[in-house]
Amino acid sequence: MTSCAIQDVDLVSMNGYQFSGMDQKEMKLTLRATINNENKFNIKIKKTKLKLSLSGNDGGELKLETPVTLVKKAENEYEFVIIGDSQKIKSAIIAAAIPIAMSGKVSISVKGWVKGKVFGFGKKIDVDYKESLSTKDFGLGK
Repeated sequence: MTSCAIQDVDLVSMNGYQFSGMDQKEMKLTLRATINNENKFNIKIKKTKLKLSLSGNDGGELKLETPVTLVKKAENEYEFVIIGDSQKIKSAIIAAAIPIAMSGKVSISVKGWVKGKVFGFGKKIDVDYKESLSTKDFGLGK
């Protein structure tokens, strides 16, 4: 009898990001990541519940705009279009402005889960990602 256990996928690297747009209601950010899926089947990432924090300030919830399919037995780069509440994100940036200006860095934290589905079965994978970016990355600072 063959096992149908779902193996965890590996986040190999974060390859970049691009602001895709912002209006009064929402901000879109495209994240590029290399992910290795050693499973014998494709995994469809359909749902997220992620909390954003900018230098310790609540940036609200982030959601996946469209599902992303991780190809079986492959290591590929994928684009994830994430949507957040532009007012919450702006408030977090304003609240963090002085510490960011003084340090020249912004710490970004994303915590929560993503949900993948295979053959109708879902699995939640915890996410706890932290990164410190220089204001130079945004065209600001020295």
